[in-house]
Amino acid sequence: MPIDRDLWLKHVNETKLPSWRCPTCEKGTLKANKTDRIKKTPSHVDARQGTENWEPYDDYATFAICMTCDNSLCGEPVIVSGSSEWVDDELDERHVVSEILRVRAVYPPLRMFQIPDLVPRAVQFEIKRAFELYWVDDQACAAALRAAVERLLDHLQVPKHYPSGDYMALAKRINVLAASNPNEKESLHALRNAGNLGAHGSEITTESVLDAIELLEDALIEILEIRKTRIDALRAKLKGL
Repeated sequence: MPIDRDLWLKHVNETKLPSWRCPTCEKGTLKANKTDRIKKTPSHVDARQGTENWEPYDDYATFAICMTCDNSLCGEPVIVSGSSEWVDDELDERHVVSEILRVRAVYPPLRMFQIPDLVPRAVQFEIKRAFELYWVDDQACAAALRAAVERLLDHLQVPKHYPSGDYMALAKRINVLAASNPNEKESLHALRNAGNLGAHGSEITTESVLDAIELLEDALIEILEIRKTRIDALRAKLKGL
């Protein structure tokens, strides 16, 4: 399914937080009251205000918000933290400087897509790690998505070594899988490329990371035949009526 990109903006409005789904029950929505928020400005930032060469863009604060699942049977608390920044904005045709929040960590990690139960545990581990790293480091997140592809190939018993014992590169392993599952070859290579950029410290944008996450979800559904398995189960259920 397409990812709702508005849910995963790293800069958010303090008065209108995203409607994130609870990562534990995956049914409730995370909510926060004013009393659930802490924001602290460092003393050295306060002292600098009003002095010569002071600019509001230099100011910042550190924040933490405890959001709680509104499902009464769950009530999972989720901590969102980061820093505030001041940016140029337009309001009623007037130029203003507005404060926004830069999310830098969320725990427990949010589910950026629902991970089907059929996904192997080792693959799930890397996906959840990518979800956690998304807010922290785009490069590390992309590398974790690449690792999820590797664990998927392990599950599908695609060889990791040549008969000689030499290590088989991920690109070659993907090509081996493509012999029996050609439709997802390009998606897996795209994920490998994004992961390589992250692993080697090359710059990768948040938008590209979101693209990779969406590609991975689709590849998992197709390669593991998750949609087909569900449809077959529904057909069998109805035949038994």
